[in-house]
Amino acid sequence: SDSPQSPSTLKRRSTSSCFLPPNFRIVLLGKDGSVNSGVGNFILGRSAFESESPPDDHQCCERVRGKHMTLINCPHLLQHNLSSRHITQTLRECVSLSHPGPHVIILILQHHDFSAQDKHRVKHVLKEFSDQAVKHTIVLTTDEETHNSADYR
Repeated sequence: SDSPQSPSTLKRRSTSSCFLPPNFRIVLLGKDGSVNSGVGNFILGRSAFESESPPDDHQCCERVRGKHMTLINCPHLLQHNLSSRHITQTLRECVSLSHPGPHVIILILQHHDFSAQDKHRVKHVLKEFSDQAVKHTIVLTTDEETHNSADYR
């Protein structure tokens, strides 16, 4: 119906997960593996990713608020010391894990450590996902004090 809804109904609806698709795919991109892991753990509500020494990429599939969620953590993809070949290989794996593509890419940046080279790398990586990837990207900035999921509350 077209009748106005009460504020409590609107609030209840906005906090529910009814707007998420049944299979929701998120990709985490950043330079700092422990920060990426902390963000992933916060989203999932538990310690699913190792904070100290995360692998090159890691996938976690869970039900969150009744919805199936796939979270792909690519913590090293934006580091400067990676070769183009390694970036391409990692991106292929990430795209494969998030098939048919991520619903959202969370780009995790440290505001005190973002250079022109970082900007170029981010543009390259997002373009490798697709020409539309930037439209599905959320930028999350952190500071150097943020190291575990408790800090994101």
